[in-house]
Amino acid sequence: MTHDQHPVPPFGQPPVPPQYGEQPLPPQYGEQPPVASPYGQPPVASPYGQQPPQYGEQPPQYGQQPLQYGGQPPLQYGGQPPVKRPTEPLAIWGLVTAFLFWPAGLVLSILASKKIKREGGEGAGLSLAGLIISIVAAVSTVIVIIMTIVLSAAAVTTLNTVVESLPTEGSLTEPEAPADDAPGSRTTPAAYGDWLQFVNESGAVEWETSVGAPTWDATAIIAADEYNEVAPAGSTYVLLPVSFRNLTTEAKTPWIETTVKFVSADGRSFDSVFASIENDATDLGDLYEGGEASGDLLFAIPSDSLVGGTWSVSYGWYATEMFVAAS
Repeated sequence: MTHDQHPVPPFGQPPVPPQYGEQPLPPQYGEQPPVASPYGQPPVASPYGQQPPQYGEQPPQYGQQPLQYGGQPPLQYGGQPPVKRPTEPLAIWGLVTAFLFWPAGLVLSILASKKIKREGGEGAGLSLAGLIISIVAAVSTVIVIIMTIVLSAAAVTTLNTVVESLPTEGSLTEPEAPADDAPGSRTTPAAYGDWLQFVNESGAVEWETSVGAPTWDATAIIAADEYNEVAPAGSTYVLLPVSFRNLTTEAKTPWIETTVKFVSADGRSFDSVFASIENDATDLGDLYEGGEASGDLLFAIPSDSLVGGTWSVSYGWYATEMFVAAS
């Protein structure tokens, strides 16, 4: 078979394949023999020196640049690189203020969430966190307010109950003082050594006090202690023995429960004074039911008031006052 039967194709065109049973023409001078194409397809010359795509690859489209090494797509004509949006400031402030002042945090977080959905940007997680923290703080505040109201109402109710249970001024029953002519009154005072009985509101005797004969001039006794002061000018130290007896079921301190005074004939009263003395009544401890104790009280009385006076003895808060003659 000759070359006339197989004309040479124009330059740049692929050769015409031989018919069945024909032998392919040998390559012309300077031509490279065609490479056998798999699957029986004729080889196609790569235009402009490009390599043909391998099996399984997609050929590049018209006007498309092939991917460079590293897999980054090339920028299109006139295109700009993508810009990352900054975090929304409202989302940051919403999260911060949620810890400090939850109403502001709640408002800012809601505004930030709406703005991010509308305009895009970063910070959706921050706005959600600020919203949750603000809601938790709001619920906690409501719970605290409700508990405060409930506890305050309970406290007011309890206080009202206590106040209502207290006796009114007119309901208090004070022990009656002895009548003017009864033993123990100022006009009919008791004698030394008599037990003065003090009763409670129910009429039961709960405390007894007895006054003994005093030492009218105890100057030498007081002077025995160098640290004691000299009696004021024109006054005399008087040492009075006093006994106490507790008939209640409660422990009581004698010098707290009982008050003793000297009342002069002209109506002036003189309280006991403090000095270093033996068997001081103010040093006596508590007396329990049936307990009895004695001690001395010291008085500084004007020398011209010693005659004609009485000893005043009172007991308890609502003091019932009884008198002993100071003869």
